[in-house]
Amino acid sequence: MRRIRAFAFTALVSIVALGVSVQQAPAQDDDASLSNVHLTLTDHLVPGEVPEAAAAVLAGPVGFVVPPPVAGPPPSWPCIAPKAPCSSDPAGGILIGLPLQQWPISGSTNCTAVPCGQIMAMFETTTGTGAISFTVTIKQGTTTIYSKSFPKVGTAKANQVGVVDVTGIQFDTTAVAGAATVTVTTTVGTAKVSGKTTIYLM
Repeated sequence: MRRIRAFAFTALVSIVALGVSVQQAPAQDDDASLSNVHLTLTDHLVPGEVPEAAAAVLAGPVGFVVPPPVAGPPPSWPCIAPKAPCSSDPAGGILIGLPLQQWPISGSTNCTAVPCGQIMAMFETTTGTGAISFTVTIKQGTTTIYSKSFPKVGTAKANQVGVVDVTGIQFDTTAVAGAATVTVTTTVGTAKVSGKTTIYLM
């Protein structure tokens, strides 16, 4: 199993200051409980002043990655070093699964029939504090093939970096071959940010 370490959380993308309307998708047993949902938080490791124009919460990258070999808690990844289980890695790094942008919806490994992969999204607080929740929505055009909300997964303080993740994504049977847009909207207190990635179903 390959693994990727990203040692500088500097890319801050898709900052959004508006609410997101969440469509309800058909119930999916893989997300019936929060046992496959996790939050990882750490304080800023790089000193410096917060820019005056910075929002209370900033969005970071979104990834659809290989599921962790150990589900946890805590899962094998994402993991912010030097916390367990990546305590042997140098501080300031993050261990994530290998990003995979293609997922099957036919054949012996069919992600409309069995849970697949892990979706993770990074975020950063400046002045934002409060309860953390997040929503994952996957769409092909106007058709929603996955939508789940995860309320109150933890609490953030100011000046922190966090990662939310859910392991085991099962697409609705309406999924077709082609591109799909994954949107993760993270709420900290009253502040919302969104990040996106594109995957391809085969």
